[in-house]
Amino acid sequence: MASAEEIYLFRHAVYREAAYHLQVPSARSGLHRAVIAIIERAWRGRLGEVCIELARHARAAQDGASAAELAGLQQLEVQYLVLGLVAPNRMDSAQAIVESAGRVLALPEFWPAARLTAQAEFAGGLRNYGRLEDVTRAYEDLCRMAAEQGDLARYSDALIQRALFALHEGDDVAAEQYFDRAQKAAEELGSGSAIGWVMAARANLHDFRGDFATAERLMREAVPLVEHSTRGSLALAVRGNLANLLAQQGRRDEAIAEYLRLREEFAALDSQSGVATAHSNLGRQYLLEGRLEEAEPMIRQAMQFHVRAGIRTSHAFSATNLAEVCMLQGRFDEAQSLLDAALDSARETGIHQRSAAVLVARAGFELMCGHEQTAQELVEQARAEFEAARSNVYIPEYCDIVRLRIAAAMATTVLAQRGTSRLRAEPPQRRWLPVMRQIMAGIEAALAVNRRPHGTLIEAAAMAGRALLAELEAAVAGNRPALVFRGWLAGELRPAQRKALLARMHKRSPSQAQALRQSHPALWAAMSA
Repeated sequence: MASAEEIYLFRHAVYREAAYHLQVPSARSGLHRAVIAIIERAWRGRLGEVCIELARHARAAQDGASAAELAGLQQLEVQYLVLGLVAPNRMDSAQAIVESAGRVLALPEFWPAARLTAQAEFAGGLRNYGRLEDVTRAYEDLCRMAAEQGDLARYSDALIQRALFALHEGDDVAAEQYFDRAQKAAEELGSGSAIGWVMAARANLHDFRGDFATAERLMREAVPLVEHSTRGSLALAVRGNLANLLAQQGRRDEAIAEYLRLREEFAALDSQSGVATAHSNLGRQYLLEGRLEEAEPMIRQAMQFHVRAGIRTSHAFSATNLAEVCMLQGRFDEAQSLLDAALDSARETGIHQRSAAVLVARAGFELMCGHEQTAQELVEQARAEFEAARSNVYIPEYCDIVRLRIAAAMATTVLAQRGTSRLRAEPPQRRWLPVMRQIMAGIEAALAVNRRPHGTLIEAAAMAGRALLAELEAAVAGNRPALVFRGWLAGELRPAQRKALLARMHKRSPSQAQALRQSHPALWAAMSA
């Protein structure tokens, strides 16, 4: 039951607001200034915990303040907004960070250092919340402001971010130029941690160019340089990037061990964003290993934080991974909702690679649900996104395996017997085999030039593609129907998937389910097992 105080406050909130607005503006301003003084006395020594509330009162007090009072209230608002942006218990919402920092930038410039801090936080908030073009502009402004104020640390950081976003756009030449400028600034600053951060970030350039050995070497050399940085989580961020690189190379055991350590260390720092990142990456690795019961809670916890904090690019990643878990477990309606949300977030960021990954997952979903044409359109959109980011290296492992499955699905349709109403399963249509062989040749070529160890996505794509093509070729040679369901071998699908797919077919198209049972009893039996 609600307390008397809660009931009273609820019933009289409207009256309170009415009484407030009956006051003349100057009186309201005085009330807010009185509240500020009370809070400052009550929270002396702990103002960082209430700084956002103080900033709100300082802003409200400006309405009705005299000309002599206005500048002081604006300064007070800036002071508390900046404190909120840098406080240890700072706000988690990217939108709130952008709004608070943007408010500082909109006010008159009282202290250049405070304005520079606000610009840095504004750019960082946009990195999680805004579109790529807005983020790029914000970091360009940060570069200019840091150079004007001679802040080499922030200047170097801003150049690093410009380099990373150049890589998102596929421009590795521009990225290298930004990294060179960042390194020069870090060396001029004489800070080992700043130099180490540039080294770790530059590793992304070598990763982009396929030089994984150099990327790993740079990251490992950077770790001891940043360990004693005054930015407590910098070393953890470098180690997290190293773990991502290991995971990308298929070295999952090493990556998982590092993610687990990072989770504990971020938790010790009370960094919710760090813990969420560790959970998201752990969940992805567990998903790739087929450990779905471990993957789901990790990804779900991460996604909840990403939604609450408004971190769109991370939400797109976690929602896509959770959708893949749901598909493997046969929860197709939930998977569809997650993929819709992931695609919205990815498109909001304007990052081509993120949109491409979601589009590929959605194409696989549509194909598994029997919508070959939609799947084809989506995979072509994904291909265009990868090409826009000059990330063609990812096309074979992401797009081409789906294209191969689409071709297999098109080759194995159930046909009506001529002159009767009966259906029968025919051997695969031969005309699709050259198409599949050509796609498979591209996957094999990508695998041949891949310099990563075993356990990578391209290796998994090659293994799945070989098995699928071999089944269709054997079926043609044996003049029999192929044991392929909508582009997947029955044995590739988990029992829960097979059960859910047949149930979905029964519900949405009973005649199609009946046709499959009658015309291809071997496939029906394999799907029912």
